[in-house]
Amino acid sequence: MATNHQTVSRSLLPNTERERDALLTIRQLEKRLHQVIRKVDAPFISRHNEFSNVYNELVNDKNTYEQAFNAEKRRIQQHLQRVNQNIRSFSKDVRHLKPDLTMVNKIRNTIEEIEQTIYTSKEASRLKYEELIAEERLLSNEVQALSDKIDLWSTQRPGQQRTESVPPPSSARKFDNSNSNLLPEIIEYDRFLLEQGGMTGNWDDYDHGTFLRIRNKYKGQDKFIDDCIGFLPTKTRDQINEHEQWYRQFLSISNKRRLALKRWREERDQAKETILHEAEQAHNTIKEIDETIQRAQTKEQERIRA
Repeated sequence: MATNHQTVSRSLLPNTERERDALLTIRQLEKRLHQVIRKVDAPFISRHNEFSNVYNELVNDKNTYEQAFNAEKRRIQQHLQRVNQNIRSFSKDVRHLKPDLTMVNKIRNTIEEIEQTIYTSKEASRLKYEELIAEERLLSNEVQALSDKIDLWSTQRPGQQRTESVPPPSSARKFDNSNSNLLPEIIEYDRFLLEQGGMTGNWDDYDHGTFLRIRNKYKGQDKFIDDCIGFLPTKTRDQINEHEQWYRQFLSISNKRRLALKRWREERDQAKETILHEAEQAHNTIKEIDETIQRAQTKEQERIRA
């Protein structure tokens, strides 16, 4: 009841007092947030921490992305304000419309200015979007490469040494089939990437990213190729068809690799559970034997005393 009364009383406060309470709460939360951030940052800022350099790089990257985000936000806000001002001016002119050629030309100019502003904003957003797609593709390739390396380490036999070697130039690359300890699906996947142009099928990241964006838009239907021709002027229809066949094969091999890794992890976990179960059974058996021996010794001692 006291809480309900307090809530009702707070709702009846003047706006200024409620705003003051809200600002006070926000400041308190911000203060607590800064305290938590300092507590989290403290171990990494220490010079004795081996991850301090990595942490500093991450902080710098975070600050760079925040600055880029704020700059993009300001740009969009400026475009929206410009459009808003032009629309207000247009509405004002329409309300005071006169059958005058000068007024008609003024309205026409206002409409063209609004359209140009909107087009400029859309074009800038499109270029930024395509830039982000290309950057996302590069990051995805790096993550995939690291994931492949981790998977290779996971599937190596115990005791086998991990070796790092510098890959030869693409023109001199030949698939090494000596990794017989790896899963066949992983060997097939690595051979396909090496022989068929990597994660983008010998296309650059921008063209392949555009291809994927349009393909996903049409959900893989064949008619998306007609749209690709307009967005990829440097590619012919035959090249796009060949890239589509390559991508389907890539998806098939990637799916086989994913399922094989899933089965391998399940078998590994099952083997671990079997070993633990057998170890537990052996422990129980030894415990029962010890208890049997202990009971026999106790009976023998009682017989001797008797």
